Amino acid sequence: MLFQEKKKSIKKNLLYALRELFRHPLKIILSTMVLFGAMYYRIAGMISFFQLHHGATFCLADAFVIVDSGSFGAISMKCVAILPIFLLLIMVATKSDYTIQHILRKKNRAEIFILQCMKVFWLSLLFALLITVSVLIAGYVQTTESINWHLENSVFWVNTGEVLENPISSANIVMAFFITEFLTLLFAGSLFVLFRWLFSNMLVSWIASMGLCFAECYLDGYFRFFYGNVNIDFGLWQAGYPMIPILLYAFAAIVILFGIWWLFGRKKEFYAK
Repeated sequence: MLFQEKKKSIKKNLLYALRELFRHPLKIILSTMVLFGAMYYRIAGMISFFQLHHGATFCLADAFVIVDSGSFGAISMKCVAILPIFLLLIMVATKSDYTIQHILRKKNRAEIFILQCMKVFWLSLLFALLITVSVLIAGYVQTTESINWHLENSVFWVNTGEVLENPISSANIVMAFFITEFLTLLFAGSLFVLFRWLFSNMLVSWIASMGLCFAECYLDGYFRFFYGNVNIDFGLWQAGYPMIPILLYAFAAIVILFGIWWLFGRKKEFYAK
């Protein structure tokens, strides 16, 4: 009986969170258009760079890695476009959660936090799908091959100094991109929600969330917590992409965020400022 009630409550909260997100369709559509333009521009720039400076032939699989991880000093699109826009959408989607009217309607703070996490989950899933489709389209119209990592004139060879010995399909690259993008957005959104509870300020929470991303991008090799470990970088594919370890690492990092909220966040006042 108790299990059935819990199951119904979870289902109800998931549906409620999903409905709340679609209250902002225009913002989601505009964000997707901006991201597509950014993806197209970045891919076009990297195609020219590798052709002019390395004589390498750019393929569709390269587009996903370049957008996700960056290459040759080109910072990851996560830092400069994806996460800033995504976190702005999270701000919009959760803004009403901190009004007194909303707080009084809920049983306790845990219920509010869980609903916010469900909003983050749905938006992460939707945004990961939109980003994946955007890169797929932007890459497809600008490249002639799906994957060429077995050749010495490939972008893969330029980045790693090796060719890919074990054949792999571009579909595997796309799936890995979607999964890691979803996990990245889920972590970033959860981190923002946590900071919002700790700092009681939307802007400070956004800056703190983006600060971790920029720290990992600019201090790559010296400081890695999440973004530097959950990606599809070229170097991860030679021995077979380590999907299981990456999934476990991402899950552990997100659990740590929930643990921090349980210790500190649930004790804080968080009325909108």
